[in-house]
Amino acid sequence: MESMKHTIAELSEHFNSKMAEFQKQLQTSSASATSPASTIATQFSTFRSFVLTALEGLQKQLDVLSRKQDEFEMRSRKKILLIHGVQESKNEKMSQVVTKIISENLDIPLKEDDISHCHRLEHSRSDKPRAVLVKFKDFSLRNKIWYSKSGLKNSGITLSEFLTKERHSTFVAARQRLGVSKCWTKDCGGCGG
Repeated sequence: MESMKHTIAELSEHFNSKMAEFQKQLQTSSASATSPASTIATQFSTFRSFVLTALEGLQKQLDVLSRKQDEFEMRSRKKILLIHGVQESKNEKMSQVVTKIISENLDIPLKEDDISHCHRLEHSRSDKPRAVLVKFKDFSLRNKIWYSKSGLKNSGITLSEFLTKERHSTFVAARQRLGVSKCWTKDCGGCGG
């Protein structure tokens, strides 16, 4: 999507610069000729209007596609939670670690069979342990855990929803502007507040 946006922006810039160049030439030549220049000017104006309308239409379509893709991606993430602050150890079996954390801290009986898959995210660039991605088999269990996350207070462990890049950026910007206590996500949506 980003490359499409970039291409449309480049096309728009290219068309605008070429049309400005053509318009300058047209104005220069219109001083010396009368009738052909006015015909060309009319054709140019029509063409310019068409190109700008087409670019605007493409931009709107791209915006719709981008929103739909984001919604689709969020739907595919609806059973996923991220767990932050889980210390790393060699030969760890993440599903066992997650089951223990949830069962002990949130008093929610969780079995390894309740987890579809579970793994750490990419390598961290800091000293913090990498986040753990957990996909639950059942959406209602995922929600029960999500809405019980306050039970993790003072444990050093936090839960977050697995947001798309765009939604995560929006959430982070809102937190910086409004403060941590006034921003949250709900059901993989945007910011609340």
